[in-house]
Amino acid sequence: MRKLLNDIPWNIKAEDMLEHPWVVGKKNVGSERIRDLFEFAHSIGRPKVLFGEASVSPCEGNRVEIDRVVFTSRLLKMNLEGKGRVFPYVATCGLELDTLKPSDGDFADPYLLDAVKELTVLSVHDYFSEYLTERYGLTNKAHMNPGSLLDWPLQAQPGLFSLLGDVEGLTGVRLTEENIMLPMKSISGIFFPTKTRFESCMLCARDGCLRRRADYAPELAARYGV
Repeated sequence: MRKLLNDIPWNIKAEDMLEHPWVVGKKNVGSERIRDLFEFAHSIGRPKVLFGEASVSPCEGNRVEIDRVVFTSRLLKMNLEGKGRVFPYVATCGLELDTLKPSDGDFADPYLLDAVKELTVLSVHDYFSEYLTERYGLTNKAHMNPGSLLDWPLQAQPGLFSLLGDVEGLTGVRLTEENIMLPMKSISGIFFPTKTRFESCMLCARDGCLRRRADYAPELAARYGV
């Protein structure tokens, strides 16, 4: 089963752009320009989520099979152990927003455009998480994303996309030869039920990450062997 969500509420405000890490501290960023850009982005934006409901099958070693596609990741296998179904997905700000270009001579525009695109895809991701709760009763859940940890690298992207069919045709999102998504303000991953909180950030000790969702948890890292 695959489903496209393309009528997604716009749950961000122009003021949110002022608090974005790439905008905070920038001088001469006019509130009028922010509002104009935000309203135009709102008028043309068509963010999307394509997702599927998939079955998990056990494999030997550090492998896990999802709808006959095999992924190699010890962490993913540990997280999906005993799970009957999972939800692979791709969420994106959309091609419409991605085609917006900075105004000539306006130094702040690249930061503002990046902010509104990123805020959009993060809002879409939150909406999808709530959708899974309401539609599928997935109250306690977590997600993993290819490339967020070394154990499940970007090389997993083609397999994940194959679970969803014609991703580019339905969402506009495509993979480069390096398995980078375009539009870049897109998120791919797998949501799964869990009884305990899991965030990839909890296994990463890297400092200075602007998008850290949780503190590094050395005891959890030790449990996962990373």
